[in-house]
Amino acid sequence: MNSSFQRVSADSLPVSLTKALINQKVLKCFHSPELQRYVVWIVNDQTKRQQELEFDEKAACFLSRDERASSLEAPFDVEYKDLNVKVKVSYLLEAETDVLHEELTVYGSLTGKPVISAEYVVFNAFKTDRKKEVAKLVEKASFPMQYSAWTQQEKVNYWSEQLYRIRRHAGEDGASLDSVFNAKLIEHMTSIDAKILNLLPEILVELAKMEMTAANPIFAAFTARTQIDLAEPA
Repeated sequence: MNSSFQRVSADSLPVSLTKALINQKVLKCFHSPELQRYVVWIVNDQTKRQQELEFDEKAACFLSRDERASSLEAPFDVEYKDLNVKVKVSYLLEAETDVLHEELTVYGSLTGKPVISAEYVVFNAFKTDRKKEVAKLVEKASFPMQYSAWTQQEKVNYWSEQLYRIRRHAGEDGASLDSVFNAKLIEHMTSIDAKILNLLPEILVELAKMEMTAANPIFAAFTARTQIDLAEPA
């Protein structure tokens, strides 16, 4: 969808668009000479979030949301034989920001039914490689089956490593390490392993070893933030 658009600087925008953006904080811009269109991200003063605008050079005006929606490319199918999947590609505008997203729905080669889907922002600084995204989805969809064949210790090792990594990332972002213990985490873990609560005591003990700290504070933080009372193994 963005193949004809190239990243450009705000200084290179035409006078008509520059005037239309007076007093606006411009985040990034893209231009398609072929379509004679600009896509610009600004900061929405009301929502304090990004707002995506599309500007028609010929008409010298912004397109309305309805105009943009009606001009979106119709859904189409792509087959990746080496990945053994078919993918439905569709486009949608985010509700609050009008940011254009590309949605990928992967279908099983045997059942023909949707297996997994995901979406990503179209106008990024770096163009997204669709096939690589599909490959990631295929891997993600097959992971629960791979996981189910693991030994209990392999499962404990996997989750403790995952928790160690995301806690490190949280700390690097200035957040509390314990902030990762939340409902979203439990939902994700349960989606992979319905009996994850039975493994969590061992996982947290292993996490404490990796962090070279006592297990008690980690258990206490986990319980306080998730309201799930776990007993530390004897």
